[in-house]
Amino acid sequence: AGRSYTNAQGKFTFSKLPAGRFMCGVDPFAKQYVPADANVVIGNSDSVKTLAFVISKGGFVSGRVVDGQTHKPLADVDVGFWHVPPGGEVANLGSRIAEYIRVTDEQGRYDLRIKPGRVAVKVGFAKLGAFSQRVPNTAQRVTVQSAKTTVAPDIVVQLYPAIVFVGPDSKPVANTAIRIVPDDLEHGGYILDDHTDSIGEVALDRFQNGTFSIAQDGRTAPGSFQWSPGNPLIITMDGQTSN
Repeated sequence: AGRSYTNAQGKFTFSKLPAGRFMCGVDPFAKQYVPADANVVIGNSDSVKTLAFVISKGGFVSGRVVDGQTHKPLADVDVGFWHVPPGGEVANLGSRIAEYIRVTDEQGRYDLRIKPGRVAVKVGFAKLGAFSQRVPNTAQRVTVQSAKTTVAPDIVVQLYPAIVFVGPDSKPVANTAIRIVPDDLEHGGYILDDHTDSIGEVALDRFQNGTFSIAQDGRTAPGSFQWSPGNPLIITMDGQTSN
């Protein structure tokens, strides 16, 4: 492992490397060029191994992630980027690992230097405080041009409060079986069977505003509870709520 610099002919050298597999990357000082990398395997008998990198001038893509209700920017959200081949589909990216990931800043903004072409931009899952996020079903698609900045449309994320379950000592109750039943179930409501996570949360990303009842490990909490987006709900094991 180490660092080398190209000479006037664009050549570089690493010496006295042991046998094994290495990742070799190029990070140009000139910001208009896109970094590149490649794997190389060096055997015990190899005296010289040649790598050739062809780097290209890139463009920039930038944008924002915002709350779908308040339209305020969302910080610390992962944003993934994929190159889309000609004729390729953009929507089904779940099985493909993002080529690049950036995290939004305090203004909800992200930016990336990337090879020109069609690029899909999609928000990855993240929890934001006492809220969970509902990821948009489809990705944004933008066309990045060499040496130019492309501004993507805002990615709008719908946030819903997570119910937080605590015990009489006000500590989160983790790994508890929860069933949430909307009071309007006969009108097509959705029953949620889930478990609280490590901090006692269950995300309500499939519910609309309204009232519901709750069963905890088979015990039904007394009364109905009401919530709306923007109002985190805390429920103790004895059925008390705070919001």
